[in-house]
Amino acid sequence: MALITRSRPLAALVLLGAALLAARSSEAGCSIIDGDRDGNGTADVRIVGDALRHAVVAEIHNDGSYLISVDCNNNGSFADAIDVVRSAPGPVESYIFELVGSDTLTINQTDDLVGALRHVVVAMGGISNTVTFHSQGHAILAGSDVAFDLIGSPRSDTVTLDFTGSAVASSVVSVRGDMTFDQDHVTVKAPASVTDSNFDVLVDLGPGFNSFSWDDNGGTLTNSNLAVEVQGSDVTTETDLVTTRFAGSLESNSRADFNVRLNSGDDQFIGTFDVSTYGVDKLGASGSEARYYVNGGPGFDRLQVSDAGTPGAAVDNGLIDIRLEGYLQPDTLTLDWHGLTGSGTYRFRATGGDASDVVVASLATDPASTNVIDALVSTDSEGDISFFGDTAYLGVVDRGGSASPGPAGAVIVDGGLDGTDYCAYFGTLPHLAFNCEAGTY
Repeated sequence: MALITRSRPLAALVLLGAALLAARSSEAGCSIIDGDRDGNGTADVRIVGDALRHAVVAEIHNDGSYLISVDCNNNGSFADAIDVVRSAPGPVESYIFELVGSDTLTINQTDDLVGALRHVVVAMGGISNTVTFHSQGHAILAGSDVAFDLIGSPRSDTVTLDFTGSAVASSVVSVRGDMTFDQDHVTVKAPASVTDSNFDVLVDLGPGFNSFSWDDNGGTLTNSNLAVEVQGSDVTTETDLVTTRFAGSLESNSRADFNVRLNSGDDQFIGTFDVSTYGVDKLGASGSEARYYVNGGPGFDRLQVSDAGTPGAAVDNGLIDIRLEGYLQPDTLTLDWHGLTGSGTYRFRATGGDASDVVVASLATDPASTNVIDALVSTDSEGDISFFGDTAYLGVVDRGGSASPGPAGAVIVDGGLDGTDYCAYFGTLPHLAFNCEAGTY
């Protein structure tokens, strides 16, 4: 699978946004300007605003033309003399939005993009901005390269990228965002299918009380790569909330990598898997891997993975790898997964880190399961942060009796060094317990 990749360091996004907004400060009014803004020899269109609040609606067309409407006085009409409505044949590669006055931007994809190169840059200013992209169910096909660069304002911004119902095939979609300061909210809704493609999301939420939400929309990843990385605030007094929902499947040597680093603060991660539909290589073993890594960072963190009580059994004929790491301060890590079948490996790691932590994990297989269950629950040491011990609980119930433990020949519970730790195990697979001074049950 030969794929084009696009990469832009997040630090460069901040510099780009500052340069755009600084240049904008010397201009007046709201306007739409054609020209080769990024100097790469292809046509671009700039939408620039002023300190007033504006509403902007832009359309992305497959033939490279555009229709952009700017409600410059934000009165709900695009027909006033101050307003700007413009269309042009293009072809346009880059759409550059330089928002200054707490604006609302809506970007609509109006038809399938076939072999198209589209670059959307949004530099936000003002107090509060709302940016929404709708694919409207249209596809991204045949070597298309679609990129979004998002630069947040110093205040609160809300960004939604909605690919619901769309097919991405033999193409690249990338999202790079640095939301900078204050309270930001980012939501990504995934396509219905990603085939022979790359779909990448990298978002730094920045300082503030932020949230990020991912919904795979029950889509299918086929011979493709999906990478999602989220960075939270590094300020100890601020909290981040990351929620993810997985109901889709990976097939044919696909790989999904989710990397969530919440950094400082009392943060929360909620990961939900709909086991009635979720799976890895549901059609048969073909080397697909799904990896989920969550690091809470310093703070009193709550990291939770669950099946949300949905009935059924997730089919795993490849690899499901879930890793939760609490890091410093007392943390609570939980896994609640009931319903697993197939012949692949299910790997779970939970490490509380320093301080007195609580780690509770429960997994139950389907009677037809022959999965390898590679589970390790560890509360780590207190690291002189707390005099109290840890609590580690692990339950693995193999309902059919045909699942097997991981490389150690057993699932493992480790209370960690320091303190008086309590460990508990309930299940049918062999287990090993270490550093459990208060006993193992």
